Amino acid sequence: MTPPPSALAAVELSDTTFLFYVNSHRNIGFLKGDAASEKITEATVYGEPQQVLVDGAPVNVVKGFPHLGAVAYNNTQIRVYYVADNPKVPDENILKEIASDDLGKTWFYGALGREKDGVSYSVSLGSGINAVYLPGVNQFRVYFTKVDEASLAVAYMPAGPDYAKGDWNCAPHLREINKPW
Repeated sequence: MTPPPSALAAVELSDTTFLFYVNSHRNIGFLKGDAASEKITEATVYGEPQQVLVDGAPVNVVKGFPHLGAVAYNNTQIRVYYVADNPKVPDENILKEIASDDLGKTWFYGALGREKDGVSYSVSLGSGINAVYLPGVNQFRVYFTKVDEASLAVAYMPAGPDYAKGDWNCAPHLREINKPW
């Protein structure tokens, strides 16, 4: 029996719900369905599973890191955040971003974690991740735990025309969280 998908993240965009997941091969895929504003019933069925491909290749998460964060932006853009191998440093995991600006028809690597000119942040083993777009401040934020840190961190960047510059920044010590309640 095939294991169930893991790492669910959902966004609503242009009257469509996108439900992202990680399959048993550690590939990122998604389902599309009616917008979340539509009434869900027992008869609701989403479309066929689709694999996220960048330049024809599947996008894989690191073994042991089946976590995703996703945001919708500007009526057509989707950003999905995940943890991948660092191609420059063996045994290091980094936060990465894939993006689509045509409602999931085509995908490309975003500035976060991009090999050529992107910014990368090492992610602590076992860290969860989550993402949000804040329209009031026009900013993307991705929450995670940095390597060798006992506190939550947030990577952040302005949305809009400045996004292409790839100016990700990080607040590495939001709050220590490993103390007992």
